[in-house]
Amino acid sequence: MSEPGDVASFDELVSSLSLVSRWKAHVVATRCSLRAMLLFFDELKGDTDRLATFLLGTFRCSAISYAFHFLERPNVSRAATLASDFLIEKIKFPNRINSVTASVFCAEAVDEAKSTYLSLESASDCFGGLAIEEPFWRSVSLDLRRMGTLEDSDILTAPLWPKSDDADWDPVLRRFLLQLKSLPPQWNLVEEWFLEVQKGSNSILDRAKRVDFYRVLVSSDREFWERDPHQVIREIGERWHSSADEVSKQAPAPSRTNSTATTADFFISYSASDEAEAREIAGFLEEAGYSTIVQFKDFPVGSNFVIEMQEALERGARAIALLSPDYVASDYCRAEWAAIYAMDPIGKTRKLVSFLLKPTELNRLARQIVYKSLFGLRGDERRQAVLEAIRHQPASATPGEIAQRLAETASPDVISTPDEKLDAVPNATFDRAVYDVDLPDLPTVLRSTVSALLAALPANAPPVIGAALEEYRAHLDERGTKPIVGLLVDYAETAQLEFNSTDFELWGAGLSHLFKRYFSYHAKFLGHYPLSQERERTFAEAEVNEDLASGRDFVGPVTQVAEAIDRLAEIGGVTPGYERVVKAQARMAVDIDGLPPNAGENAGKGNNVTPKRRFVLMQIGFWERSLAALAGIATLAATPQGRAAVVTLQRAIEAFLKFLV
Repeated sequence: MSEPGDVASFDELVSSLSLVSRWKAHVVATRCSLRAMLLFFDELKGDTDRLATFLLGTFRCSAISYAFHFLERPNVSRAATLASDFLIEKIKFPNRINSVTASVFCAEAVDEAKSTYLSLESASDCFGGLAIEEPFWRSVSLDLRRMGTLEDSDILTAPLWPKSDDADWDPVLRRFLLQLKSLPPQWNLVEEWFLEVQKGSNSILDRAKRVDFYRVLVSSDREFWERDPHQVIREIGERWHSSADEVSKQAPAPSRTNSTATTADFFISYSASDEAEAREIAGFLEEAGYSTIVQFKDFPVGSNFVIEMQEALERGARAIALLSPDYVASDYCRAEWAAIYAMDPIGKTRKLVSFLLKPTELNRLARQIVYKSLFGLRGDERRQAVLEAIRHQPASATPGEIAQRLAETASPDVISTPDEKLDAVPNATFDRAVYDVDLPDLPTVLRSTVSALLAALPANAPPVIGAALEEYRAHLDERGTKPIVGLLVDYAETAQLEFNSTDFELWGAGLSHLFKRYFSYHAKFLGHYPLSQERERTFAEAEVNEDLASGRDFVGPVTQVAEAIDRLAEIGGVTPGYERVVKAQARMAVDIDGLPPNAGENAGKGNNVTPKRRFVLMQIGFWERSLAALAGIATLAATPQGRAAVVTLQRAIEAFLKFLV
C-alpha cells in the first residue's frame, strides 16, 4: 500500500480493517455494500423479477450491516450470514455478487465471520476487469482515511455517505435514485433509507426510534424473505414508517369497526363534484400498491367526515387534497382542510399533499401550501405526476446545490439578446402557461382590481404596499398573459404581508374585501402556470435566517448590483427591461427590509415563504442566471464594466448564500 489506509484489492481491505475498530470497519463495509448495490442495479435493470430480488437482497445486506449501530453484535452477524447466503443462491451472480456479500462481512473481519467471507470464491477479484475497479478502491481508501479522523463515539452519528467526499460515485448515485422511480412506489423505501443514513442517524430521528425496524430485519426468518419481493419490501416499509411515527405507536386502539379502522397510506379529501378525479387518483395509488381511505368507498352515510379523517391521520395516513373551485367553496372541504393543516401547518412532515385540478381562487389557508398542479396533464403523464408528488422527500442540500436549483427555476430568467445585451425574461420552462378559457380575461380583471385598490388606498397606508401594487399593474400592462411569474408573486406576497400586518381599521370592510379579491384572483392566475409550483417547492425547502438577512447586509448587495448594472447600461450592455427589473429590485430590497419582523414559532419556516425569504432566494437565482448570461457574451464580459459586474454579482451571491439556514 502506498500509504496507510490505501487499498487496491480485497486482501488489502481485509488487512486494513483488522487495524481499526469494529465500528469503523462496519461503516466502511456498509459503504462498500451500497456501492455494489448502486452498480449492479444498472446491470439487472432489464429483468424486473431478478432486479426486485437483487435489490431486496442487497438492501437487506446493507441495512443489516448498518444495524450494528442499533443491535447486539452476534444477532446481526448471524443475520448477515443468512442474508448473503440467500443473495448468492437467488441471484446466481456469484463472482460479482461476492462484492456485496464480502463487503458486508468485512465488518466482522477480526473474528467469527472471517472464515465465512474469505471462503467466498473469487472474493478478491470481485471488481476485477470492471470499469469501476479503480474508483471503487479509491473510494474505499478515502473511507479508511476518513474513519481514521473520527473518534469511535462519533461513528454512530456521522453521515454514512457524506455528499462532499465521494465524487466518483455521485453520478452513479443520481442514476440509481432516478432508476428507483421506475419501480413500484413501495421501493421508495430504499431511497428513504439511503438518504437517512447519508445524513447521519441522529440528524433525522433519535436512534432508538429505529430499533424496532432493524430488529425485524435481523430476526425475520427465511420464509419471510422468500416471498414475493414486492410484498416483502412493502411490509418492511410499513415498519420503517411506523418506527418514525411516535404518534401512531402511542395512539390508543380505535373504537370503530368500519373500514377506516385499519391504517391506510392516504386519505383523499375532495369535493363531490370532483369524484371522478378522486376515483382516478385513488386508482393510481392503489395500482401502485398504496392503500387509500376515500369517502366514496369507505365512509358510511351519516358519518362525520372530519372525525373519520382525523382518526385515519392519527394512525399514520397522509392526506391528499384535490383543489378546485368547488373544493374551496365547500364548507365540508374547508373543515377537512383546516383539520389537516393543523396537524402539519408548515409542511415539514409532508402530512398533506395538494393537487390542483384546475385554476382556482384559493383561500388564504390553501395558498400557504405548495401544491402539485395536474392542470393540463393527461394519461400516464398525470399518473406519474401523482406518484412523484407523494414520493417527494425534501433532501438536504449544500448552498451551491440550492443556488443551482434556484438558477434553474429563476424568474426573472436572464438571456443574451442577438445584439449581445442582458435581458430579463420569463423562465421558458417554469413560467409557461397552460391555456384555459378564462386566462385571457384574468390580466384585465387583475389590472382593474389593482387600479381600484391604488385609488382607494388611504394616505397613511404603508408605502411598500402601494409600490408593490404599482409594479404588479405595470408588469401586467407590459406582459399580459406572458408574465415573469416570479416577479408577480414577489409583488403580491409583499402586498399580502403588509395587508395582514396592518390594523383592520385602516382598510375598512370595503377595501379589505377588495384586497381579498385581488389575492384570490392572483392565486387563480398562477394556477395557469403549473410548473411555477416547482419553484415554490424549492423556496419551501430552502430556509433563510431573516435575522441575518437585514439592514446593510441585506440591502447592500442588491444596491451594489444595481450600481454595477447602471454602468453596464451606460455602454449599452443591458436592455431597458433588464434595467427596470434591477432598479425595482433595489427599491423592493429597501421596502422589504422595512417590513415588520416575523413572529411566531413557525414564521418563515417550511411552506411559510415570507417576502424576505422569497426575495433572498429569487435574487440568488436571478444573479446566477445573470452571471451565466454575462459569461456568454465575451465582448461584454471583457469590458471594465463587465468585469466589475461579474465581481459584484459573485460577491452578492456569496453574501446572500450566507443567509441560508
